[in-house]
Amino acid sequence: MENAFKALFDIGMEIVGINKPEIKDIHKNAKHFGIIFYDAVYVTLALKEGCKLITADKKLKRKVNMVELL
Repeated sequence: MENAFKALFDIGMEIVGINKPEIKDIHKNAKHFGIIFYDAVYVTLALKEGCKLITADKKLKRKVNMVELL
């Protein structure tokens, strides 16, 4: 497990927290896209960071056009 975490940091992964205004944005995006809160966390983060969200979740892809399938 330790090697897995080290590998994530080696590729530049950053751990971020969620604050109260972001929770409101997550909730807003969940309602807007019709997705669950969990998925909306990643969508909101991608929107905030201006990057693509890549997933194997075909349902999420259909609901959120900024998502790319793996």
